[in-house]
Formats: sequence, structure tokens, C-alpha cells
Amino acid sequence: MSGFSPSTLGRGQSAVALSHTGDTNESTLATITIPAGSMGPNGRVSGKVSLSWTNSANNKTAKLKLAGVTLDTYGPLASSTGLMLEFEIANRGATNSQHWIVRESRSNSSTTWVQGTATADTTGNIDITITGTLALGTETITVEDYQFIVYPA
Repeated sequence: MSGFSPSTLGRGQSAVALSHTGDTNESTLATITIPAGSMGPNGRVSGKVSLSWTNSANNKTAKLKLAGVTLDTYGPLASSTGLMLEFEIANRGATNSQHWIVRESRSNSSTTWVQGTATADTTGNIDITITGTLALGTETITVEDYQFIVYPA
């Protein structure tokens, strides 16, 4: 798991693979902490995450969460082997009101967009997490890399 602090100028990234295998429980693959107050009332976080998993007919599921609340669930992830998520989470004139949008691109060429609203309090530290769940504990789901940038108001 990794995060960033204001000393990194509002950016965070890693290309160190973060994997889960061995059980069928939901597991946190990566946690990125957005520093308290760094977004301001009109700021945003932009990010990309790439995932891979065992290529099999067994279902795997990944989730993108903001402050513990699931923004979107990706799955079942079965016969394709990779996923790229690109997302924006923007405060809407208040530090506890967000609009978010995620583009999901799979290795089998399918692409979908989802969007919604959230009410996370960005005046405190706020976590964006990526989780993974396996249908069979002998398989693997991996965050291959990620990058995040905070654009303050």
C-alpha cells in the first residue's frame, strides 16, 4: 500500500505490483491518502489505475472506493486479463460534495463510463482505495501501477 503527502506536490504514483492471492476475502490492494484540505472546495483528483488477474473462467472483482464508500465495482473479471481505470473526483463548490466519473477499459477492448456523486469530507485526510476479491483463493488479482494528481481549487 502506498500514499502521498503534500511534500510530493499533490502527486502520487507507483509501478510496484500490489497483489492479492490465497483467499476469497475482499482485500485492499492500494490505498492513496489525499492530504487534508488539498483539494479545496473546487479542486479535483485525477487518476489512473491498471489491474491484471489470472485468466480463467472464475470471477474476480475489483472496486474503487472513496473514503470507504464504493464508487464502482468492476466484475466479473474472468476471461480478459487486464483493466485500466481513469477517473476524476471533483469537489462541487463545497469540501463535502463531489461528482465523480470513471472510464473502464478492459483488455478485451470493451470500454464503459460510470458517474455519480459522493459526500466525502475532504477537509480531513481522505483515502482512495482499490480492492480485489477472488472467487478462488489460488488465483491472483494485482494493481500493476497507479498515478494520482490533486488539482487544488
